[in-house]
Amino acid sequence: ERINPATTLTTSRGCPYNCSFCVSTQMTGRRWRWRSVERIVDEVQRIRNLGFRGIFFVDDNIAVDIDRVFKMCDMMIERKLDIRWWGMARADTIVRNERMVRRMAQSGCSTIFMGIESASDRVLAQYDKKSTVNTSVRACQILSKNGIRVQGSFMLGGPIETVRDMKTTIDYAC
Repeated sequence: ERINPATTLTTSRGCPYNCSFCVSTQMTGRRWRWRSVERIVDEVQRIRNLGFRGIFFVDDNIAVDIDRVFKMCDMMIERKLDIRWWGMARADTIVRNERMVRRMAQSGCSTIFMGIESASDRVLAQYDKKSTVNTSVRACQILSKNGIRVQGSFMLGGPIETVRDMKTTIDYAC
């Protein structure tokens, strides 16, 4: 879905996860630091008043704190901001919090970018992803059921990955 004009907004920094391949913890650390929901929604309102129709929350993971996501979504709904937004989240968080996904959709979330990485549980374990292929499949189903598109990231050529693993990942991504 193409939404113009759109802009970016950072609501937090850091990521408490430690996937072996990810540069985020090297750049922003594992300690998660966040801005208050009130300040975020005030800024979203200012952005909307400037004529922007979309916002990409560029946090490493918008859904680190589930209560914070609910509060942000509730405030955006209460203020009738009518803005489309997208962000990044982990598959395991999506699967554990289907109610949160419904609220995200109600508040204008149109796309979630997820690091799916591989179609091999063995490769995911080597990456210290702390997730499984089935978790990603289920997360995609939950997001789709709620009208939220999924953009997945995939990696090929990991240290223990075989050619067969890579072909399976390509098929899975398709």
